[in-house]
Amino acid sequence: VLKHKKRSLADKALLAKYDPDTNHQERLSRLANDQGFSSKISNYQQRALEHRINKKDKATTAQLQISKTKRLEAAVASADAQVILHTEASGFLEKEAEMERTSALTQVELKRDHLDEQTSKQIYDLTLPYSPYGCKYDRSGRYSVMFGQRGHIAVMDAHQLNLHTEFHVQERVRDACFLHNFSLMAVAQTNHAYIYDDTGAEIHKLNDHQDPFALDFLPHHWLLTSVGRQGVLRFQDTSTGQMVSQHRTILGPCDVLRQNPSNAIMHLGHNNGTVTLWSPSSSQYLVKLLCHKGAKITSLAVDLSGR
Repeated sequence: VLKHKKRSLADKALLAKYDPDTNHQERLSRLANDQGFSSKISNYQQRALEHRINKKDKATTAQLQISKTKRLEAAVASADAQVILHTEASGFLEKEAEMERTSALTQVELKRDHLDEQTSKQIYDLTLPYSPYGCKYDRSGRYSVMFGQRGHIAVMDAHQLNLHTEFHVQERVRDACFLHNFSLMAVAQTNHAYIYDDTGAEIHKLNDHQDPFALDFLPHHWLLTSVGRQGVLRFQDTSTGQMVSQHRTILGPCDVLRQNPSNAIMHLGHNNGTVTLWSPSSSQYLVKLLCHKGAKITSLAVDLSGR
């Protein structure tokens, strides 16, 4: 009983003295070495006592062997990872001559002459007919969704360089993003936002997201966010389908929307050069920054650490 409660110093001393798990072998050894006790028991009982002292617990031995094997496997895996991940220095370009410019090195020359085979596979070109295109990745970084303004949507496995699915929505596509994984994606089309699965089948039509320009998904809150021509920032719960909140920015149409991955604060870039920070629980912006006076914000990014 004392083991499952908050123990005092006296209880700990009592357990250390009389704990049967730790002192079992010690008590048996004392009994075997006690001459007075040995003279009182028969030869059969003495042999049984010696057998109990020397007996090994098969279950404990098996568990120790498994733990030892796991430690060895972990040590080998750690050594392999250290060999693979540990490099002398990070990749960089070093010029040979003083007047040489590293900007003159093209991607073709870099791939052909200076990179190993595995790294060079990550450099590839795609010729897409219905330009302009946008591209976003899922949280794992393996799958990417490419969306053209003429209605072409394609999902590609970036590791295997295979086309997973491809379809046309016959409508202008302004933005797209994956939801909790690559099996579902949200697409901002001309009048509303839609949700499709990884085969291109339409799952939902989101009537509340009217005339959206930009979409984003908060994976830890399961909230789909959008902003569009009306300048209204919307948060919708994808697990229940309910609209959580709608905030009027009062700064006109907005097509730049990014999230802070560390705290899920939404960043909006506006036409007057300002960036505003929003939370679902606040009807007013948390912060307003004048980043480019008199110039439109066309894109923005947030560091992974949120700083």
